[in-house]
Amino acid sequence: MSNQVDQLATEIFRLLRSSDVSDVQQIAHSFIGSKLAETISSSGFSEQLLITLVDASLNEQVNPGISTALLTEVVAVVSKNEQGFGRDVQKNVIRHLLGRIQQRSMAYESVIIAARLAMADILVAGESWEDAARELREIRFDQLQKPVDIGAKFEVYVRVMEYYIKSGNTDQAFQALTRAAAVAPLVNNVAQIIWYRNVQAEIYSLTHRYIDAATAYRNVSQSDLKD
Repeated sequence: MSNQVDQLATEIFRLLRSSDVSDVQQIAHSFIGSKLAETISSSGFSEQLLITLVDASLNEQVNPGISTALLTEVVAVVSKNEQGFGRDVQKNVIRHLLGRIQQRSMAYESVIIAARLAMADILVAGESWEDAARELREIRFDQLQKPVDIGAKFEVYVRVMEYYIKSGNTDQAFQALTRAAAVAPLVNNVAQIIWYRNVQAEIYSLTHRYIDAATAYRNVSQSDLKD
């Protein structure tokens, strides 16, 4: 396995050194696509290839900027799943990737966020609502070095609220509501606010806060008028 990783890392290094690196993402996309095509045509195992690509991307020969592009593309390929990998393969690759880069989170913040969003989508597809909520909660927005768009952050918080409701865990849904409520005044997107208020009202109703639920539903109708 280590020999395969080293060989692939050397190939990546040579490719990027001999190419116009002004569009590293496109090069990464083409490289991974060609490798997957080779694997499929030879009846190879795509999961092993993708895991090897992750390890090769993190090889010391590969520049961190290039490895970020490669890892981002791995996440995109697994998430889009145009090859029909199967949910277990998707989860295994994303878990391996996160396991490899979690201790280097500052260098790979964007990859970690993309990977956790992808994993949540995979879990939702299998109706593993609570696992999806937990995955999104692992995105530590307050610890990130680079600022994140407030709308993107708010969407994650509301998704966590919604997924905990679907799982029947109203206590965690209410805790998630507290986090979203702190951000809501900064959000200008009417569609996001309506979504948030609907989920908020449902949480209040499920936790028997009926006056709060009525107020939240009234706020939804007021948001509709502003749209």
